[in-house]
Amino acid sequence: MRLLACLLAILPCWAQTEQCSVEGQVFSLATGEPVKKAQIMLRPMGSSSRQPYGALTDAGGRFLLADVPAGRYVLTAERAGFVQSEYGAGGVSRRGGTITLAPGQRLKDVVFRLTPHGVVTGRVLDEDGEPVAGVQVQAMRYGYIQGRRMLRPAASSTTNDIGEYRLAGLPPGRFYLSATYRAAAMFGGGGSADQYAPTYYPGTADPAAAAPVQVVQGNQLRGMDFALTRTRTVRVSGRVSNPDATGGSRNVMVFLMPRGGGMGGYSSRNSSVVQEGRFEIAGVTPGAYTIAAHWYEEGQRYTASQPIDVGNAGVDDVNLTLAPGFELSGRVRIEGAAEAPLGDARVSLRPANELALAPPMGGRVQPDGSFQLNAVAPDHYRVMVFGMPESCYLKSARLGDSEMLENGATVNAGAGRLEIVLSSAGGLVEGLALDEKQQPVPGAVVVLVPDERRRDRLELFKNVNADQHGRFTIQGIAPGDYRLFAWQDVDSGAWQDPEFLKPFERSAATVSLKENGRETVQLKVLASQER
Repeated sequence: MRLLACLLAILPCWAQTEQCSVEGQVFSLATGEPVKKAQIMLRPMGSSSRQPYGALTDAGGRFLLADVPAGRYVLTAERAGFVQSEYGAGGVSRRGGTITLAPGQRLKDVVFRLTPHGVVTGRVLDEDGEPVAGVQVQAMRYGYIQGRRMLRPAASSTTNDIGEYRLAGLPPGRFYLSATYRAAAMFGGGGSADQYAPTYYPGTADPAAAAPVQVVQGNQLRGMDFALTRTRTVRVSGRVSNPDATGGSRNVMVFLMPRGGGMGGYSSRNSSVVQEGRFEIAGVTPGAYTIAAHWYEEGQRYTASQPIDVGNAGVDDVNLTLAPGFELSGRVRIEGAAEAPLGDARVSLRPANELALAPPMGGRVQPDGSFQLNAVAPDHYRVMVFGMPESCYLKSARLGDSEMLENGATVNAGAGRLEIVLSSAGGLVEGLALDEKQQPVPGAVVVLVPDERRRDRLELFKNVNADQHGRFTIQGIAPGDYRLFAWQDVDSGAWQDPEFLKPFERSAATVSLKENGRETVQLKVLASQER
């Protein structure tokens, strides 16, 4: 009994020695001064159910995170007026590296240098040099969505009564400014007319002719004035029918979105459906669009969409027939590891073409493997599974008699159940990311890219960040041939763009994996090319 009491007495002390800690300091990159009240967050990797560890910096910018279990984490620091930073990131607004804590490790001397935000101000004028109020101004920068390089909004503002705008909270970098005048006349009434088209700095209606502005950390870029461009516009009109709803087509919203351009659908016009299902959208410049209608009633979603080409005469005969969303149920099973937890897994459908409506909300996988997706719009989809066990890969996704992994499948209300098989026999690649001097590169972005035949399958792309020692591990790899790349600084998702990858293909390492295969490689970290 005495021996047992002694063991019980020392057990808490032994457990405490296994706990880890992280401590360091936060400075302003611009001034070198310590940053007080910066929020420090240490987030566990691999499980959404584990709570993060947090602390605030003191007057000297110092912080301490104590009693942290061993494991892999992402460490971030943020403070109002600064760009959020991840420890080990290769650049501003980039993902950082993974911190690996061994049992009992005391990680000291962690240093963050936060980058102050930049600001852009100016005025929007009309063709006579008069200020225009109520104009939406956006700062946009290029990014990647599903392998396509697009302009995406980073900040927005609305001009005041003297035409002034202020875009705050911008990280350093190149931005493109747009101004959109959303007058009431743009949403109904009238046919062809001169209207203000969306205008890009320094004063053009062509996004390709827009001039970038360079935002510098902590600085205010003043005097970015530009005039709206007046152009000949037309109208798009038609009818929305809803054969399955007793309420007709009241309160339906119709959206017109540019198709195939660099705006990624962010510049859109909309109109409420008016009497007898008729709608009209005025102030449209000729071009290629997707037109879509949405209607919600008691939790049910009705949708319709189609591509249209708008010429100089406009379009007056669009017909949209709303179809109700439906429930799609299914089951996930793990091949080779029936007891593996599925609590963090989610199933989602991704439209297989750019003209589709937004995908439905993902469905959480229940402990028994069942899931349900609600308000699914009929369309052609591919399957994505997020949060699966690290060693698993997506082996099969069958909808009725159709296998969806290669080419996707058309999903409608009568398509049947979605049966998904994960395999626990995924491959693994590990190694080091090194610079030209063969030194480790903490936070390097390591990307696994499938062979060219399978690059339309986005679930096969994998990326991780090297830890504080330059080490990386990629798990759950489907059998096949791959190329491995490592970059110091690269836009998220750029590796899914074939044009971006071309200059780097010869510098990649190649691996071929079978089920349960394992490879160890050393990667030379590449410098990304700015475009």
